[in-house]
Amino acid sequence: MPTMTKRSSGKGPKKPMLFSSVNYKWMGVGCLLVIVGFTLMYLDNDVYGFISLTVSPVIVITGYLLVAFGILKKEAAPADTFQEN
Repeated sequence: MPTMTKRSSGKGPKKPMLFSSVNYKWMGVGCLLVIVGFTLMYLDNDVYGFISLTVSPVIVITGYLLVAFGILKKEAAPADTFQEN
């Protein structure tokens, strides 16, 4: 009969998260705006419509910019880490 070995419960040392929760919120809002922009572009059936030519591309580009901002944003260092001599 094979010997049963204990499985790791995954309670080892935790790795720090790559981004903070604020970064994930910015990226989530950006993805939502991209989806909304493409949906508006799809729903406006007129080829030369105002929404499909003007509003939707602005929303999509804003969404992409928010995603990039969420990726590049760094948390500010706490004020108490700097010591004055």
